[in-house]
Amino acid sequence: MRRDASDPVLVREGIMKITDGVEWTDDFLNKSSQAYLQLEEMVLTMIDSLFQNSPIAGYFYGSYINDFKKGSVIVLFSIEFKNDTNITHTDESINEAFQGALLNASAFTNLTLDLNSSKIGSLELEPTTSLSTATTREVGVLFQT
Repeated sequence: MRRDASDPVLVREGIMKITDGVEWTDDFLNKSSQAYLQLEEMVLTMIDSLFQNSPIAGYFYGSYINDFKKGSVIVLFSIEFKNDTNITHTDESINEAFQGALLNASAFTNLTLDLNSSKIGSLELEPTTSLSTATTREVGVLFQT
């Protein structure tokens, strides 16, 4: 779904752990490296396909990658939804749609995802920490690594 620049947007952050299909390389730390750009395109295509085929597809605008972190490969991303005052998008409903879509992720990608470590919404980071600035230790705590 395309959005007009004046449309109100609801942004939610998410995290995904890729356990197979790609091996960590420090090139993922460089946002202009070929490895980063290729993985970014692969993951965005997967996330977009998942949401475009979910029950909340009519409200989904798109996604973007915030960062990749080591720990297998951890993807920190954001998604944008139409912020319709008539519809309430709770973190729970968005995460529920995401988890349901992840069950069918193999139809969209060759990546293997850790479903228990992939979520959207409140990620319980330190109050002053955003996903894009989270340290490997902070992200590791989410996965109890």
